Amino acid sequence: GSMNAVGVLVPRLLFNHYLLGSTADWLVLTGVAFSTISVVLGFLAGKWNRKTPEDVTQGPSKRILGSILATLGGVLSGLLPVAMAMPWEHRLFSSAIHYGGASSVGASNAVLSLILFGGAIPNCSYCMYLIWKNRTYRHYRMNRYYLSWGLVLAMAILYSASVALWGMAISPSLLGALGSSVGWALFVGMIVLSSTTAGLLQGEWKQAGTNAWTALTGSLVCLLSSMILICIGNYYK
Repeated sequence: GSMNAVGVLVPRLLFNHYLLGSTADWLVLTGVAFSTISVVLGFLAGKWNRKTPEDVTQGPSKRILGSILATLGGVLSGLLPVAMAMPWEHRLFSSAIHYGGASSVGASNAVLSLILFGGAIPNCSYCMYLIWKNRTYRHYRMNRYYLSWGLVLAMAILYSASVALWGMAISPSLLGALGSSVGWALFVGMIVLSSTTAGLLQGEWKQAGTNAWTALTGSLVCLLSSMILICIGNYYK
């Protein structure tokens, strides 16, 4: 939810310097509100789903800390579309077209690769630190280790491909001047929808009661409504 709020609203503030100047802006803001409601309902659905022993033993302080870290993580992740709306991004975008021969659709990925490289440094460094601290590197050489490495490679390819498609989608020629924020709303929304679908197929909700199913359904409906409202707002903008 914080990912969507920052990623959708902040680029519009940078680009327009206001949020409520037209009906289109109200539609986008309403879409972000629906996205937030979706997160709340999703939280309730998970809370009402069948608890595991680990869930029962966690104290309130740990849950609060986890919520704070998740929110901060979303805020920081939402800075990706903000970076793609900065003035220097437009200069790099133009340079990729004029000097690199990139198309107007593919030029965004020239900028995105630099931004993601900056994000890869702390991510990879922290993973390496944990592997060293916990002495878990030996697990990467266990029996049939090549299967695990293959899954890691597949995950990296899928992630890179998904972000590359987002980078193409936010091109001004496809989604307009505010493509980074609109594309981000669709991107994050589809992440939630696809991961929820995967959870349903894996049986995560088999033991869920009526309240959990109602909250989950409401969460997905609000998320879809959010995506539709933001797209309509961008269209009329």
